[in-house]
Amino acid sequence: MEYTKEMQKVFPNGQINDAQMEVLKLFSLPIPSVEIKRLKQVLGRFLDDIVQQQLDKYIEEGKYPVGEELEKMHLRTPYHANGKN
Repeated sequence: MEYTKEMQKVFPNGQINDAQMEVLKLFSLPIPSVEIKRLKQVLGRFLDDIVQQQLDKYIEEGKYPVGEELEKMHLRTPYHANGKN
């Protein structure tokens, strides 16, 4: 298989991590393109669950602002009238 530009984006150092290797092993047989879309959706939901669990953990530990504290935070990038940052 040719090392394409897309592969360079996914594997910038030419290495794959353990999770990537396990997915490759699981799907070593050809998958119809129709099923690839479903697979992306399933993996997307899986990753969403991981992120939600982390966020819930941070909120429980008080590491992430919620409620009024979050509403009062100024999260915008500062604007400089002279155009300089």
